[in-house]
Amino acid sequence: MRSVALVLFWQIWKERCRRVSGEGSVHCYAIFMKIHNILRYQVRNIKLTVQDDGLGKSILKSLQIVASVSIWFRCVWVKWTAPSVGIMKLNTDGDAKNNSGIAGGGAVLRNDKRNVVLASSFFYNECSNKAAEFRALYDGLHLIWQYDLSCYRFVIECDSLVLVNSILGLCACP
Repeated sequence: MRSVALVLFWQIWKERCRRVSGEGSVHCYAIFMKIHNILRYQVRNIKLTVQDDGLGKSILKSLQIVASVSIWFRCVWVKWTAPSVGIMKLNTDGDAKNNSGIAGGGAVLRNDKRNVVLASSFFYNECSNKAAEFRALYDGLHLIWQYDLSCYRFVIECDSLVLVNSILGLCACP
């Protein structure tokens, strides 16, 4: 049941994206019921033993779901970390509406003191999520070159495993 919190956050994130992209909105109760039904299905059909810090059990209890599995959770906070001294960090992200629609991306370059050196967002018309991720990286690197910052050492951070594996040569570029 590691996915209890993930299901909760994923459904909230999907609703946020739906509202931002102008697709309308869903009543909070409908989101609650969707989360409730997903978790009821998981509890019934998945036999897992996972660590519990109380969060998973309390979420299931508040949804009135009885779990017949032992639950073991460990919360891990994910946050942005500054690069080493003298190095800059380029963060990029891209996304497309419905995975093949109106798309955009962004890039932020920060120094080791967490100060924003460059930041920009981009509109890509229509493309896939993967294309938006690749394009956001390209545009971020182009900004570094355009502002003559390529003489600095920097690291790149993004959330696309496909993009990372393509750069590392572990898979073909889609």
